[in-house]
Amino acid sequence: MVITGEPGAGKTTLLSQFARTLLMRGFEVCWGVVDRRANHLSVVSSTPARDLTGGRRRRSLSTEYLATLADNAVKPLAILVDDVHMLTPDAQTAVSELIHRLPATVRFLLAGQFGAVECIRDLRMMRETTVLGIRELRFRRLEVEQLFRDVYAEPLSNAVVREVTRRTEGWIAAIHTFHRITAGRSEADRLRVLPTLASADGPLREFLAAKVMASLTDDVRSLLVGSSPLPVLHPTVCDQLLDRQDSDAVLRWLAERNVFITPLDSPAVGYRVHPLVRSYLQAELTDLIGAAGFSGRCRQVGRLLAESGLEGAEFESSVPARERDASVRRSAVEVQAEPVAGEPLPDAWGRVAAAHGNLDRGRLAAALADYDAALAELPEGPARQACMVERQLAHAWASPDPVRTPLVDEHWARMLREALREQPARVAEWADAADATDDGHALVGGVAELLCGNQERARVRLDRAGRSATPVIRKLAQLLRTALDRSAQPPGRGPTEPVTAAPVPTDPLWLRRLDRAARALSGDAELLERTERLALDCAETGDRWGTLFARLAVAMGGGAAGQLRHRSLLSCIEEATALGAGVVAAWARVVLARDAAQRGRPEAARLRVEADAAAASVGIPSDMVVLASTEPLTPPSGAWSARSAAVSIRCFGRYELTSGGQPLQWQALRPRVRSVLRLISLRAGHDVPVETLHEAFWPQVSIDSARRNVHVAVSMIRAMLEPGRDRAQRSMLERRGDAYHLTLPRGSDHDVQRFGAAMAAWRRLRANGPEAAVGPLRAAVAAYTGELLPEDGAAEWLAEQRRSLRAEAVTAATALATALLLLSEQDGAVEAAQQALRIDRFHDPAWRLLIEGYERAGDSAAARHTRAEYTEMLIELGIDPRG
Repeated sequence: MVITGEPGAGKTTLLSQFARTLLMRGFEVCWGVVDRRANHLSVVSSTPARDLTGGRRRRSLSTEYLATLADNAVKPLAILVDDVHMLTPDAQTAVSELIHRLPATVRFLLAGQFGAVECIRDLRMMRETTVLGIRELRFRRLEVEQLFRDVYAEPLSNAVVREVTRRTEGWIAAIHTFHRITAGRSEADRLRVLPTLASADGPLREFLAAKVMASLTDDVRSLLVGSSPLPVLHPTVCDQLLDRQDSDAVLRWLAERNVFITPLDSPAVGYRVHPLVRSYLQAELTDLIGAAGFSGRCRQVGRLLAESGLEGAEFESSVPARERDASVRRSAVEVQAEPVAGEPLPDAWGRVAAAHGNLDRGRLAAALADYDAALAELPEGPARQACMVERQLAHAWASPDPVRTPLVDEHWARMLREALREQPARVAEWADAADATDDGHALVGGVAELLCGNQERARVRLDRAGRSATPVIRKLAQLLRTALDRSAQPPGRGPTEPVTAAPVPTDPLWLRRLDRAARALSGDAELLERTERLALDCAETGDRWGTLFARLAVAMGGGAAGQLRHRSLLSCIEEATALGAGVVAAWARVVLARDAAQRGRPEAARLRVEADAAAASVGIPSDMVVLASTEPLTPPSGAWSARSAAVSIRCFGRYELTSGGQPLQWQALRPRVRSVLRLISLRAGHDVPVETLHEAFWPQVSIDSARRNVHVAVSMIRAMLEPGRDRAQRSMLERRGDAYHLTLPRGSDHDVQRFGAAMAAWRRLRANGPEAAVGPLRAAVAAYTGELLPEDGAAEWLAEQRRSLRAEAVTAATALATALLLLSEQDGAVEAAQQALRIDRFHDPAWRLLIEGYERAGDSAAARHTRAEYTEMLIELGIDPRG
């Protein structure tokens, strides 16, 4: 059986149900599990429910064991493999091998997003197969009615069942999400939620972003998002709308892979997008180009449809989604006449109040859940708009990489969040250019200047914000002004009185916690102990920002008392990075590095490299910090101090990087930065696009976030490679457009490039006979000293090149053995053949050459032993050695 369908179609659930049924019928059920590190498929025996959750220790089963199990017929055998479309080529080959080797009595159940993979084709070709596709997996109206009545125990009226089926088109992920967020509500409320499932803040948006859009390339995503106003995706209209020429091929590719795109009568007529996915894409487009831009795109679509003779679809594409959903809202009024249109429901006010309570306590995730619940109930109007603004501001502080939205971009709380994230100097400029009468922008400017190290400018702006009529702005500015004064006191002076009255019980809890933490900056031992307890309390209650600032106050307060709290500071760096507060993390690194330098610690050089790179990546000067500064640190030993020093890069066997014969301290870099360094080193002399680094190391984030991560990594690598370089000089690792290029100094050595040059020379000279070929082949075999970059394991960005170079190395060793036999150099031929088998023990020509080499050398015992090993290898592969 083969099950194919889009993400969230219930394939895994159905596969698990089949497995349970087979177990009840006495089958031995085995699951195929991909071992990505070893790049192969393991088959394990376990119950499906526990196997899916990983809750039970699993026993790996070999192909031979499964064949024996099937032949002995102790129990009928069934093998299940999920997500076959995600299997590596080697894993697919392993599944196909099972299909070929096991008898027809063994049942195979394969599930995947689409059927165009090797193992599914083999199964359908060799065995009688039942195929369940999208049509079979989608729930029909009667099935939706039965699901809510018998499974969810919340029966719906026929009208609501019809609307749910129409809106979701039977997609079980959407149906289940709809039930989860509307359980226990009235049918009128449920009808209000339906149109928002995949909207800008809908519950399905994260699922679609992670399970659908994240797996697509930027080019494919741009087609889907840019064409979302079209009711039907006509390839020619998409090409005209988006100024491209490949829409037909891309849409065909999406339809073949079940990415919620289905062809109509024929691809020439067009393709239809699932309505919920289309709503999501339209929300993404609106975020990208703004509401005005979306309206303009709709008008452009209308004109193109009219010019193409497709006017019938023009109305739907040019009318905003909220107006097209008017019929649903009318249905809600018919089901329940109250409340009055535009009047918030009583429950909505309670949910908004709960969100405010969670915000006061710094519990942002809980607040967002309350806001989502309130927005599902609030009708269109000022109350909903205000709730939306609050929700987006809360999201900006909860997300490590908040999305920019016109609705709140100019709000002082949103700008303050941006100042903590990156480029505080730019935020200070924004604040100065904003409304001069807004005290909130003065607060933002003060914080941004402080984060740039400009203390006097910060004091001026904080003093102005400290006179604000808005209590939160006034007290926050006064608190920060006090903290700034405390941090500038001589060590050991002790606590000082605040410049303003302490927060009162009616103030938000997060503000009162911040005031308590700020008092610890004086270095008083009792206050430090209290603030440590405060940090623990914040962590236990889910106040992540409170945890960060409390730990930061403990670390800095310890420094004021003469003993910087390194553990607290390291926790701050980790927490700030997780929260997306890159500026806070960078300052913490600067403080840590300066303290290490002052105390003469051995790790000072490494910490300085990391601090300089972190500070540069978020736009702050590393030499401006509140604590006392030190002299610039001495560059790490072994670093490139001159551009003329020859460099040696080794990628085969293990990674090494030296300059002038001295190893560089690349191990001091963070693990992912080291991987970036190895990729760039491997491709030295060639451009490495940012997109390549994005896909290799940060595929889960947006390209803009990845670009910032790449910038940080490259800054750290440059600081390690060339710490003494004048910034006016060009770097070895320079940026070229949207790519990075590592240029090696004259006289440098690169083992992969040396190997490639030797193989190219052999191919040019091999026609001249074995004498001409031996030299390049010896150089190639000598260059290949082991697996390519073994430190990076089974990394996908490395797999293809590693496989190619391994095959080339086997070719080189085999060709060298052949050439040496022709030259009657049997000992060299034997050694070359052995080298080929060390790389690939299943390479048949190398076995034959090794046997021939021993025979020619007169070593009959070695030839006989090698022939026996060769026979064992053939049997292991299932090949009859007599054939």
